[in-house]
Amino acid sequence: LTVSDAEAMEMARRLYKEGKSFVGISSGAAVAVAMRVGNCPENKGKNIVTVFFDSADRYFSTSLFE
Repeated sequence: LTVSDAEAMEMARRLYKEGKSFVGISSGAAVAVAMRVGNCPENKGKNIVTVFFDSADRYFSTSLFE
């Protein structure tokens, strides 16, 4: 599935703001896709798993978490 840069960054921000994880943009994209897949009716009651590919360390100098 395709995730826009904006959607991936917003998910990374959301995870940070909700105190769950301090992840980078690719991990934000992975969570966005996992949530889409998890919301499909055929996946109701199933566990959806994803992997965090990066931390947010490299984004300190950007506006990602402002």
